[in-house]
Amino acid sequence: MRKLLFVLALMVSIIIILGCAAAPPPQTQVQQEIDAEYQEIYVRYYGDLILEGARTHVVARGETLSVIARNYYNNKYHFPLIMLASRQVVSDPERISPGMRLTIPDLARNWGNAGTRNRLKAYYNEIADLYERKGQVEAAQNIRNLAASM
Repeated sequence: MRKLLFVLALMVSIIIILGCAAAPPPQTQVQQEIDAEYQEIYVRYYGDLILEGARTHVVARGETLSVIARNYYNNKYHFPLIMLASRQVVSDPERISPGMRLTIPDLARNWGNAGTRNRLKAYYNEIADLYERKGQVEAAQNIRNLAASM
């Protein structure tokens, strides 16, 4: 009887494991959709970015894009500018890792050009829309407020 229960439990466990492995969890699918949207947005706006005078930053352990943006621009909600300039390395702002080489655009140069500033406002608003979809409403509002203040 014990053997039968053990075999049944083992079979149920295997079925559960195989079932989980066959279909990715919904969170993974949502993340893939968001990553694809980031890439579409990057393609739309990258050509508008002024990279003259940009610097390179190597991500250290424990750093986030918000921390890096605050260090360079005195405002953590300017991280979308770093995301756009580093589009080849950053697929999602919450997923950066030590050793990544990020491009840090010259903020004054980009906001000083009226055409670039207007395009970047639209870009910031699209990033805010994604943040809202991810449930990060406060960050989305702060990014929108920053775009509106430019």
